[in-house]
Amino acid sequence: MKAVIITCILSLALFLSGELSFAVKKISTKKNVSVENPAAPGSCADPAATVLLTKALEGSTATITMKGTVCNKGEADYAGQAPLDAHYLVYTWHPPKTQAQENDLKSISHTSIAKKLKKGECRVSTQIYKIQGVAKWGHTAETGTERPASKQIVFRVEKKYPMQAGDTDFSRTEDCDISNNSAAQTIDYMEKK
Repeated sequence: MKAVIITCILSLALFLSGELSFAVKKISTKKNVSVENPAAPGSCADPAATVLLTKALEGSTATITMKGTVCNKGEADYAGQAPLDAHYLVYTWHPPKTQAQENDLKSISHTSIAKKLKKGECRVSTQIYKIQGVAKWGHTAETGTERPASKQIVFRVEKKYPMQAGDTDFSRTEDCDISNNSAAQTIDYMEKK
């Protein structure tokens, strides 16, 4: 109890002398430190994902070639305890419904990339994805034989697969910018009923 009273008296004395307000100003300037990226600039790796899709339609079978690339855009080499995992996800929905309303998400593949990825180095993961019952590309009005459909292909890079509790998050030096860990493209088409 005496310690609390003494602390209050010292705080009041510091405030009255102007010292506490100086201390508060010093502390408040530290709020400018980024919570998402507290690592010093130039001191961390940055595995970033991009995806390129090419599509072909033969008969009513669509073939999507997915080329996902993971590049280390950071200023340091990536050196993880477990290999980076690159994987594809596919969301399917039928407008006017949304992805959330249909809740149709499938994991297509997982590819172990590497435990080490040098600054500027890239690794590519290519997969083929087939869609049956495609009438044509793009959306038109629904008919008795066709309805609009959409698929979003997502390519992600994560720390490891399979995920295990406690070790799936990147450290501050392993990934400077988690906002570029996934890339997506959407394909619209008419689906045969």
